[in-house]
Amino acid sequence: MNKKQDNDKNSWIDKIRQRVIWVAVDEETFEERFSFGVSKLNLIYYVAFFTILVMVFSWILIAYTPIRTYIPGYPDPDVEVFKANLERDNLQLLDELEAMSDVQKMYRASVMDILNGLEPKTPVEQDSGVVVSSDVEFRKSLADSAFVADLRAEEKYDLDVNSGIVQRDHELAGIHFFPPLKGGISSPFNKDQGHFGVDIIAPEDGIICATLDGVVTIAAWTVGDGHIIQLQHGHNIVSICKHNAVLLKELGEEVKAGEPIAIIGNSGEHSTGSHLHFELWYKGSALNPENFIVFE
Repeated sequence: MNKKQDNDKNSWIDKIRQRVIWVAVDEETFEERFSFGVSKLNLIYYVAFFTILVMVFSWILIAYTPIRTYIPGYPDPDVEVFKANLERDNLQLLDELEAMSDVQKMYRASVMDILNGLEPKTPVEQDSGVVVSSDVEFRKSLADSAFVADLRAEEKYDLDVNSGIVQRDHELAGIHFFPPLKGGISSPFNKDQGHFGVDIIAPEDGIICATLDGVVTIAAWTVGDGHIIQLQHGHNIVSICKHNAVLLKELGEEVKAGEPIAIIGNSGEHSTGSHLHFELWYKGSALNPENFIVFE
């Protein structure tokens, strides 16, 4: 049995080693053109060598030539570079916005300290972008103390400052206020609760108009109040429109009474629905707009 297996094994090896001669002859004269001999084993070697050669050549093409970008699913180097640059720019912009926010917070805190008679903390932005307090020392002088005392003495009997009661000045008697928007009042003026205007409910895409001739002094976005537009009018009157969807005027533009300035919206975290929050100020004091304008 073992001898038979050995004979079969040797017979198989002999078969693949056996050479076969291939002869090319002329079809008409049967003259031999050329001939070559090859065995099955040689043929296997040739096929294996050719396969390895093709694989190596393909690897070189993919690794060292741009042809690899045509392979489905292979990342494009240009796109990857663009994404990296975009991410870097976004991070840099975010850092700048955070630094600006810190400066504004310290500025507001300093203003409040000044208004409360305290020493302000002046924000200074260094080259490194770190916001620190300056070393400037603020000292109260006798003249400052006397000025503050006089001012408080005047305000003691000023109904406008102490009680919030604003009398209709003679300058306002002949002024016609154009209604910024026609609609119902959902939340009235309430100075004690910090609501310095009225909330007007109107259909979506309603047009908000200027109440008087004036100039745009603020046209910006805030997180709490959304799109805000503020107009400075004559006679020390200021009107403010908050929570707008779109602003139609830019900073510094002159407007006429009744001219469209914004579109009603629901922007800002303090807004709970589509409406207009309208404020009217006179000489730095909040007025009840319903005392001067008919909204419905």
